Amino acid sequence: MTVETFQGNYIAPGHDNTANLVNIETVCVDELYFPAIDDLGKYSEGVGQIRGDHVVQPQGGHSTSWQCSGALSLRQWEWIYFTVLGGNRSGKVTIRTQQFTPGYYVIANAVLTIGDPPALSKILRYYRPFTWVFTNLEILEEDLMYGIIYAKDASTAQTAIKTTPVLLTGFAADGVYSGTTPAHGSDNITVSYSRTYKIVFRAELGSLTASTIYKFNIRVAAAESVYQCQFTSNATPDVETVSMEGILALTADQAVTIYVETNNSDAGAALTMLNGSLSVMSLSTS
Repeated sequence: MTVETFQGNYIAPGHDNTANLVNIETVCVDELYFPAIDDLGKYSEGVGQIRGDHVVQPQGGHSTSWQCSGALSLRQWEWIYFTVLGGNRSGKVTIRTQQFTPGYYVIANAVLTIGDPPALSKILRYYRPFTWVFTNLEILEEDLMYGIIYAKDASTAQTAIKTTPVLLTGFAADGVYSGTTPAHGSDNITVSYSRTYKIVFRAELGSLTASTIYKFNIRVAAAESVYQCQFTSNATPDVETVSMEGILALTADQAVTIYVETNNSDAGAALTMLNGSLSVMSLSTS
């Protein structure tokens, strides 16, 4: 059975337990799934202290909280108490939680405190509201940033490709993403965070102009990168497959694109991206 989830909040008992992280919304206790939680805007880097130059600087441990969107049953509270915390109201856990930006998660060690039952707000068999309180967060890793645009069984031709490089068009859909903005309508992917990224381009191209050199280049913010590839179409053109990849250090808000040029300086050449994709994936957290 596939369980629909609304958030990407995961938890596991103990520190450094990334292998056993589970989405809290997929946990079922007495035929009742845990409610989605609100964690956005709850992350704190510590208590603000005023420095000598009057700048406020966070001090102390990081913390966050998960506010249940619905009621938490007594049995669900017991599941946290026994399964996650080993029979304690507070203990070490590993979590995946949003930090400051929607959809941007970090994985961290933390101390979870679920409170003393008499002090909690309870209505019959449910605690409502209920808040998971996490303190002493230590970030283990930041989620991979990734994004993809693609074309599948496409038929949109691009014409008049000459010796001056032009944007490769024909991407027809946006795929999965995190920390990036895929935009097939603009044929680019914009990264939201400064990272080192692996960029991969692959395509099957048809409706080619005969005996023509096609050259492709990865560009960042419209500037040519060191990565490119090329092929020469046959006198009777077949479908050609082209691919390349490269690793580049990108800064926030830079757009990744593919440019194409040919050796046809007259009417220009044509192509149709039948199937293809452009993807980016971060390799580092800084």
